[in-house]
Amino acid sequence: MYALANMLLFLLLINYIATLISIQLLRGDIAASTSPNFNNLWNAFLAIYQVFSSENWTTVLYTAAGAELSLGQTPVVA
Repeated sequence: MYALANMLLFLLLINYIATLISIQLLRGDIAASTSPNFNNLWNAFLAIYQVFSSENWTTVLYTAAGAELSLGQTPVVA
């Protein structure tokens, strides 16, 4: 039971660190009306959890890439 608690805390810590990094990189670039946005900690935490769990992670990918496309930070792939 102790090992399971350690693993859970480690995964939450990694998720939290990735959330803080993603907030710094993507805050304000994605519109607040879209579903996986990074405007606050809770929404970013859920988006990063969605990526880590591999459940419909491409939604987060395409939303972030589409927001950065207008800023010229994403290469256009035909």
